[in-house]
Amino acid sequence: MFRNFFQKYSFGFLIVGLVLNFAGSGILIFGALPSDETINQISGTYYKSNQFLKESLEENRCLAKMGLVLVSLGFLLGIAGAIGGRFEIKRVGNRSQPMGAKTTSKSLSEFTFDQCEKNGAVNKFGHEFYENFINLSDETMILIIKHILKANAAEINKMLFERKLQALEFDKELYRLIRSSLALMSMGILCLQEDGSVGCYKPDGPTPSRTIREKLDQKIEMALQFIPQAMIEIMQP
Repeated sequence: MFRNFFQKYSFGFLIVGLVLNFAGSGILIFGALPSDETINQISGTYYKSNQFLKESLEENRCLAKMGLVLVSLGFLLGIAGAIGGRFEIKRVGNRSQPMGAKTTSKSLSEFTFDQCEKNGAVNKFGHEFYENFINLSDETMILIIKHILKANAAEINKMLFERKLQALEFDKELYRLIRSSLALMSMGILCLQEDGSVGCYKPDGPTPSRTIREKLDQKIEMALQFIPQAMIEIMQP
């Protein structure tokens, strides 16, 4: 219960704590500085108790006490806000990992590639793989895009009928889907199966040079113009 309370109001605690610290510091400074009239009274010669001096000093003492109280409250609220922030960071960190999952230093891609390797899905290739992708004909790129569209038919239908995207939004999402799929294919991660489906593999080959990577990206961008034609061909009987 207390943890949820601190999490919910942690930011508010920090803000209020800072304000109280600022106000308390100002009151302490003000209370520590006597007025000119007080200074004149103190600098005089007194034979008896000076009532004004007594009241002024008592007022300054009250201000000083109030300032100390505000500074203390601000300090405590700052601690409460820090505790709530710590709980929140811990909660967010735990949320990123499913319940019951073991802590691991492996990334999602490493985990995926390990699973591919266990299933024997390893794509071994050399430098010629990239050159072959760059030199693919337009007809082959259209065929690849058609297979990508078919493999992602469920997601495309979801965009159209469940999410009900407008035309521009749908085009943007579709082009992003095709672009990312082609990029994964250019890295040897996604491959076309004999039955026309798209499979995930662990790439086992050299890393492309910067020049080759730029050519691969250009090939992918140029292939995006074939998306409308690929969709038309899919819908034709």
